[in-house]
Amino acid sequence: MNSEKLRMNNKKCKGITLIALIITIIILLILAGVTINVLIGDNGLFSTAKKAADDYKKAEISERLLIAIADLQAEKKGGATLDDITEEWLNSKMPDCDCTVRENIETGTKTIIIKKDETIQTYIIDETLNITEMETKVGYFYDIIESNENNTKISLSLFGNIGITKVELPGKDPITYKGEKEIDGIEYTMQKKVEYTVKVTLENGEVEELKISINDYYDIKINLQDGISIDNRAKKVGDGTTYEATVSVIGENSEYFLSILNVTVNGNLIDDESKVNVRTRKN
Repeated sequence: MNSEKLRMNNKKCKGITLIALIITIIILLILAGVTINVLIGDNGLFSTAKKAADDYKKAEISERLLIAIADLQAEKKGGATLDDITEEWLNSKMPDCDCTVRENIETGTKTIIIKKDETIQTYIIDETLNITEMETKVGYFYDIIESNENNTKISLSLFGNIGITKVELPGKDPITYKGEKEIDGIEYTMQKKVEYTVKVTLENGEVEELKISINDYYDIKINLQDGISIDNRAKKVGDGTTYEATVSVIGENSEYFLSILNVTVNGNLIDDESKVNVRTRKN
């Protein structure tokens, strides 16, 4: 009788132990899922730590660029200009980075691309040396390979902090990639004075649209009399666009002045006000 009760109690204990084991395994699986999500989820510890590290690198690059320009202004006694912002100068100031400087003829600004490790930062700097961080996820520049009266063949380069999976250019088969953050040497022929939309698909599924147009530009040379200053130091002017500048006298030697401004385009003196517009003013 007692031995029979003992066997029944053993069976109950085994049944309870098996249920407890299953419940324990389920709880452990739930805890493991929660832990994994906390660690590697979209807002997990690893993602948060990586984002914090990326933000630190970006802030460090921005701070070093600001310090470099402040040092330049100090060296030039406050007279630094956009012409002083060159690729050679910036790489000498930031030797552990890969720096590229490109002139934006249309806007009279320069694009600064700074790469350190896997972080790429892009800035726009204007004639007053004000710096703006580029907000788009994809930046670009191009080199002209050859050009004729109607068309220009370019070599297009794309870059950003998110990998690129596809590039679509009008009239051309899509080009696929494996998540590269920098792409060089996309050759493309464009008609002048026509705006093209280039679609770039990123690893996260987003699509960035880049507006690119090609124009002819002419060199500008400006000669001023002593004591005369000008507020537009642009070196190029686009075909069909107007070059505008305000000329002023330095000091208080003259109440009125007449600007003596000579602008030459490809060696020819330009005095057509539809192309060159110089305003004079009373001091």
